[in-house]
Amino acid sequence: MRDDTAAPVRGRHLKALRACALRPLGLRRGVYTSAMPVLVLVARGLVEEGLTRWK
Repeated sequence: MRDDTAAPVRGRHLKALRACALRPLGLRRGVYTSAMPVLVLVARGLVEEGLTRWK
């Protein structure tokens, strides 16, 4: 039987998740560029990619 639970968040992904929790208004687009796509999938609604509000 397949287990659909996600693996624990570690390392750079954990740092990125903590940064998101500390800054509810969002992070710069360039912050944690390799970790964010994974967090969008793993964090299930806690992290999402939004539109840029400022230029």
